Amino acid sequence: MEKVNNHILFFKSLVVCCLFTSCASNLPVYKVTDQNTTETINEKMDTNAKLGYSVSKDENYLYISLNTYDTATQLKVLKNGVTFYFDKEGKENEQTFIQYPVKTEIHQSRPDFTELEMSKTKFLNTEISKLNDEIYLGNSKGNSYVSNKLNSENISIIIKANKEELHYHIILPLDYFNTTENILPSLGIVINGLVRPALANENQGRRPSNVGGGRPSGGGRPKGVGGGRPSGGGRPSGAGGSYPYGNNNQENLLEGVTNDINIWFKIEI
Repeated sequence: MEKVNNHILFFKSLVVCCLFTSCASNLPVYKVTDQNTTETINEKMDTNAKLGYSVSKDENYLYISLNTYDTATQLKVLKNGVTFYFDKEGKENEQTFIQYPVKTEIHQSRPDFTELEMSKTKFLNTEISKLNDEIYLGNSKGNSYVSNKLNSENISIIIKANKEELHYHIILPLDYFNTTENILPSLGIVINGLVRPALANENQGRRPSNVGGGRPSGGGRPKGVGGGRPSGGGRPSGAGGSYPYGNNNQENLLEGVTNDINIWFKIEI
């Protein structure tokens, strides 16, 4: 009987071991391309988030680019910002992060659908012009704010609109990806959804709940939401680029802005 129990115990331990190994290695791997070569940039498209992304590097810096035609995703980026998480252990640790723009609004107001209908590019540029200059940083030593125009961290972020597409570029030192031997570091791209603003025909006196500021609400990436794993390659072509004409399309847009975006992958530099 003791011999049988030992076999059962060994089998259980083996199963647990396999589960932990699987959990630790289930993130997809992204091969970073070199900006100093003629190699084609490895661009991916997350179809759930309607967000294209690419990562490249040179000798000293890492370049992360995001792009989207989707109006709901654009609003989430401009209102709640993008948070990049860096984990040298290749997992989904949220201790080290960069967030920009910094979420500062206490209440979310209804988007100006009239301006969107007239000129989406103009609307995006107006929203970009309202962004503050602060970048929010977090690591094991604590959290802090630095200026996007000038900072000792050598971080640079540019957001611009071009033909109804929103482009987001961040340049940061490769030091963010210092890792332990034989372990690929991981990168998380997280965009929190907005509190659902009111439609034009809804009671404007009802205000959404406080969405807070600084780091994404709930301490970081919501668990089990979004599913944002890289799915397929290529640049997002026209995804979600239509204007929100009428209340039905306004409703669809406002539903889209409430969804969180979570994309995690390992970085092969």
